[in-house]
Amino acid sequence: MPAAPADDLAVWHGGRRWAEAVRMQAARLEDALYEYASALQDAHLRSEMAEPAQEAVRAQLDRDSLQPVRVPSVALQMEVSTDADFLVVAVRNLLRAQRRLPDDLRTAMAGEEVLELLRNIAEHWDEVGGRSAERLAADHPGVIVGAIIYTNKEI
Repeated sequence: MPAAPADDLAVWHGGRRWAEAVRMQAARLEDALYEYASALQDAHLRSEMAEPAQEAVRAQLDRDSLQPVRVPSVALQMEVSTDADFLVVAVRNLLRAQRRLPDDLRTAMAGEEVLELLRNIAEHWDEVGGRSAERLAADHPGVIVGAIIYTNKEI
């Protein structure tokens, strides 16, 4: 016997909770991406500073206590990946709640199918080549699972 849908008021209140979750997860993902990008930049700078010709630059950074110390670790990669997955789940749940709103109150978003497939893949991380992964590859070959792409207009 299929489960009965929750009443509209419960769904709308749940939607408000998911709206806040989207905001919080977007902020967490932004922070994690910034930390990871900074770590990559520091690693690149350390590599460049290893050249003998950069001795004066190293000395100046030592005097100013500006040594590039962040390290692009697996833990940072995992944090970015996890926060991205949680954001996809939060957005997907918010969109589900919006379906119960009157038509004139609903927002529209492109790529809802892709979002659902990505959420399914994230949720079933312990499966390889499931239905959602196959459909994503077939219907949306430009979408790469685990990649984060954005434009300046979207930030």
